[in-house]
Amino acid sequence: HVSRNPYADVEETPKVLDALVCEQAHAEAWLDAECEHAKARASKSWNEAKNWAASAGDGDVEYKAPYVAQVVVEETQNAFESAKGLSRADWRLYFVNRVAIPVLDEFLDECESRAVGSKGLGSLVAATGSWRSGTEGTAVIGAAVNASTFVARALRVLAEDTFVLEFGGEKCLETYASKFEKFTTRWIDAVADAAASQFTDKVLGDAYAGSTHLQAYETLGDEDDDASDGSSRNVSASGYMLAALAPLRDRVADARAAFGVAAFEKCWRAIASKTTRVIVDRIVCVATFSRAGAKQLERDRDAHADVFVECAKRPSALRAKTKTLAECVSALSCDGPTARELIDALCSDGMKGLAVVNARKSSLNVTALDDASLLRVLRRRRDVVDVA
Repeated sequence: HVSRNPYADVEETPKVLDALVCEQAHAEAWLDAECEHAKARASKSWNEAKNWAASAGDGDVEYKAPYVAQVVVEETQNAFESAKGLSRADWRLYFVNRVAIPVLDEFLDECESRAVGSKGLGSLVAATGSWRSGTEGTAVIGAAVNASTFVARALRVLAEDTFVLEFGGEKCLETYASKFEKFTTRWIDAVADAAASQFTDKVLGDAYAGSTHLQAYETLGDEDDDASDGSSRNVSASGYMLAALAPLRDRVADARAAFGVAAFEKCWRAIASKTTRVIVDRIVCVATFSRAGAKQLERDRDAHADVFVECAKRPSALRAKTKTLAECVSALSCDGPTARELIDALCSDGMKGLAVVNARKSSLNVTALDDASLLRVLRRRRDVVDVA
């Protein structure tokens, strides 16, 4: 009867359900049948690629809801509803653990498999090992992230149901909500890593060659960047930066199309932070900067920030993620005496030196760079190098 009619009217059959649970063999056979029914219905939906796509019109919503996620949530809710037919709390929990949890486990494995697979992570990584264009991979990972996000949110809502709280079912729901949330965090970061790695590869490939990455980083114009004749001055981002930013814009656009608003917010922030770090580590800390070079870096910084301007709901969010680079520009652009005084203070051990460091950092609005990083940046100035 259970096999033919899963989720029967529980109001009419509480004694039958209790009788089944009282006999271990009967209980296991019954719950196995319920679980197989639930998994069959859920897996049928996630085996169809079209069911992973977000619903039409979901582009601007906070959480995209692929059909597969809705089915999994429905099966979970059905299991909890069926558990109401049992008269004891421990039997209800037993039912949930044997029917609902296996469905959630299997779906989490399915999300992981899709994200790791050749159409997911595989399409983000080229055969050479370098991260390349991966629009399809971002879309596949985005679908898994959207599904996991929706399921996690629904499980937390279900965990607050009075009936669920009565028999302690909220603990397993919260546990699995956390598992799905960790999955989303990990794979959003993977997409951000892909964008940052491609950006790094482009910077290293186009900006420098061989042993020349210690060359002076400066414009082609006069050393005095304030000269009245602007014909020889470069007023845009450097060529290599423009080449690196083009695919970066594509990766941000891919993420915007793939994720719901909440996931995309996390993704673009991670991309902005990681690529800012790339510019600091791969350019600022290895090149030698003239005054004109510092001006050029400032233009490159602005061009980099422009990629994310439309993503940020608040300008402060973007400033927070790119603050390290802004402080590097500030340190490279201050006058020579200030720079040398700050270097001397950073190299000293006394309280006087500490006071000078704090005062100069405050005047330069340097709060994100630690002392060691600030010293490293200041030593990339050509006027400092020439004096040394």
